[in-house]
Amino acid sequence: MTEILLASLLILAASSPETSTPAYAEAHLEGQPKLESVKCKSVKQLGSRIPERVCRTVGEWMQIEKENAEVVEEQRRQRMSGPGVNPD
Repeated sequence: MTEILLASLLILAASSPETSTPAYAEAHLEGQPKLESVKCKSVKQLGSRIPERVCRTVGEWMQIEKENAEVVEEQRRQRMSGPGVNPD
Protein backbone atom coordinates (compact mmCIF):
# COMPACT_ATOMS: atom_id res chain seq x y z
CA MET A 1 0.00 0.00 0.00
CA THR A 2 2.86 2.35 0.86
CA GLU A 3 4.50 1.61 -2.51
CA ILE A 4 1.31 2.60 -4.33
CA LEU A 5 1.08 5.83 -2.35
CA LEU A 6 4.73 6.64 -3.01
CA ALA A 7 4.34 5.85 -6.71
CA SER A 8 1.26 8.07 -6.89
CA LEU A 9 3.12 10.95 -5.26
CA LEU A 10 6.02 10.54 -7.65
CA ILE A 11 3.66 10.50 -10.62
CA LEU A 12 2.07 13.72 -9.38
CA ALA A 13 5.50 15.25 -8.97
CA ALA A 14 6.48 14.25 -12.48
CA SER A 15 3.34 15.84 -13.89
CA SER A 16 3.70 19.16 -12.06
CA PRO A 17 3.37 22.30 -14.22
CA GLU A 18 6.99 23.19 -13.47
CA THR A 19 8.16 20.18 -15.46
CA SER A 20 6.20 20.06 -18.68
CA THR A 21 8.93 18.04 -20.41
CA PRO A 22 10.28 14.82 -18.87
CA ALA A 23 13.86 15.02 -17.60
CA TYR A 24 15.12 12.51 -20.15
CA ALA A 25 13.60 14.52 -22.99
CA GLU A 26 15.19 17.74 -21.75
CA ALA A 27 18.57 16.07 -21.54
CA HIS A 28 18.11 14.64 -25.03
CA LEU A 29 17.11 18.04 -26.44
CA GLU A 30 20.38 19.52 -25.23
CA GLY A 31 22.31 16.96 -27.25
CA GLN A 32 24.32 14.53 -25.17
CA PRO A 33 22.43 13.50 -22.01
CA LYS A 34 24.02 14.91 -18.88
CA LEU A 35 22.87 12.31 -16.39
CA GLU A 36 24.93 13.82 -13.59
CA SER A 37 23.40 17.31 -13.85
CA VAL A 38 21.03 18.22 -11.02
CA LYS A 39 17.36 19.11 -11.53
CA CYS A 40 15.07 20.31 -8.75
CA LYS A 41 11.29 19.88 -8.67
CA SER A 42 8.55 20.93 -6.27
CA VAL A 43 6.82 17.82 -4.91
CA LYS A 44 3.41 18.08 -3.26
CA GLN A 45 3.34 16.21 0.03
CA LEU A 46 0.23 14.38 1.15
CA GLY A 47 -1.50 16.32 3.92
CA SER A 48 0.35 19.56 3.28
CA ARG A 49 -0.23 22.58 1.07
CA ILE A 50 3.45 23.41 1.06
CA PRO A 51 5.40 21.59 -1.66
CA GLU A 52 8.81 20.16 -0.85
CA ARG A 53 11.74 20.97 -3.11
CA VAL A 54 13.47 17.74 -4.21
CA CYS A 55 16.77 17.84 -6.10
CA ARG A 56 18.12 14.78 -7.92
CA THR A 57 20.30 14.08 -10.91
CA VAL A 58 18.69 13.75 -14.34
CA GLY A 59 19.61 10.04 -14.25
CA GLU A 60 17.78 9.58 -10.95
CA TRP A 61 14.67 11.38 -12.28
CA MET A 62 14.77 9.15 -15.36
CA GLN A 63 14.92 6.04 -13.14
CA ILE A 64 12.00 7.30 -11.02
CA GLU A 65 9.91 7.97 -14.14
CA LYS A 66 10.73 4.50 -15.48
CA GLU A 67 9.77 2.84 -12.17
CA ASN A 68 6.53 4.86 -12.02
CA ALA A 69 5.61 3.76 -15.53
CA GLU A 70 6.28 0.14 -14.57
CA VAL A 71 4.07 0.43 -11.45
CA VAL A 72 1.24 1.97 -13.46
CA GLU A 73 1.53 -0.73 -16.13
CA GLU A 74 1.55 -3.50 -13.51
CA GLN A 75 -1.57 -2.03 -11.85
CA ARG A 76 -3.28 -1.85 -15.25
CA ARG A 77 -2.42 -5.49 -15.93
CA GLN A 78 -3.76 -6.54 -12.51
CA ARG A 79 -7.05 -4.71 -13.12
CA MET A 80 -7.41 -6.29 -16.55
CA SER A 81 -6.76 -9.80 -15.22
CA GLY A 82 -8.74 -9.42 -11.98
CA PRO A 83 -11.79 -11.39 -10.92
CA GLY A 84 -14.75 -11.14 -13.25
CA VAL A 85 -12.62 -10.39 -16.31
CA ASN A 86 -12.91 -12.86 -19.13
CA PRO A 87 -9.45 -13.46 -20.69
CA ASP A 88 -11.00 -14.49 -24.06
